[in-house]
Amino acid sequence: MAEALMNQKQHIETIISKQSSEVKKEYRTRLDASIASVRFLLRQGLAFRGHDESNAPENLKLTSPDIQFDIINAAAEQMAIVLRYVDKNGHLIERFIVIEHVSTTTTLTLKATIDKLFSRYGLIISMIRRQGYDGASNMQGEFNGLKALILKENSCAFYIHCFAHQLQLALLAVAKKHI
Repeated sequence: MAEALMNQKQHIETIISKQSSEVKKEYRTRLDASIASVRFLLRQGLAFRGHDESNAPENLKLTSPDIQFDIINAAAEQMAIVLRYVDKNGHLIERFIVIEHVSTTTTLTLKATIDKLFSRYGLIISMIRRQGYDGASNMQGEFNGLKALILKENSCAFYIHCFAHQLQLALLAVAKKHI
């Protein structure tokens, strides 16, 4: 019995550490699945329904509204910046620049984020010729949207509804009518 106690593989700290890492790994797997589900629902504009986590241990339920809203907020409060420009040879180039974290998605916060980004990269708002966003009112609002704020600084920055978003809306409309 003394030899068994001295064996490191049977030591209580080793066993607890092994169980702890397994629990963390299982939790991470469930969290990754929950995040993937939330992202899918957000992309599709679907409601959150159901509470079936019957296979999860009692303290690993990830269906609580608080946890779901935390995941949604983490995904929602980011702004992807993509620039499209014509190079010196006349070729159209499109580049993903960065994903910026924003504290809120209000028009003023988004505009301040763009201003900081342009300043950081030495870009000039007066050089913008087009701007494109999804259909959210804080983006394309006629008087108070990000589009309007940029147009106040640069009347040549014409707004074009984001093509990818238009395509998504068209596909959704077709999918709803044709099973």
